[in-house]
Amino acid sequence: GVVPMNTWIYVYNPYATNAMFANTWFHFNAAGIMETGYHWYQSADGNWRLFYLHEGADGYRGRMYMNETIPDGNYADANGFIYINGIRAVKVSFS
Repeated sequence: GVVPMNTWIYVYNPYATNAMFANTWFHFNAAGIMETGYHWYQSADGNWRLFYLHEGADGYRGRMYMNETIPDGNYADANGFIYINGIRAVKVSFS
């Protein structure tokens, strides 16, 4: 098969026991390794967005948090963008 590298993929997670998370987004780095924790990714508008990818080894590892509170109390919206103290985390790129 093809190893996903430096990309997001939306896939069925056969290890998920909660149907809500059975199909979800995962990110793989340039080496093809699934990422976990907080990561900045550049969006189509050129700005950098902060995302949280599940860290637990419980069948949900690597899934992007969406529409929910993440373990440290911050919030991920429907697009997976992280809000810290109610403010969306964004790094702006200046040319």
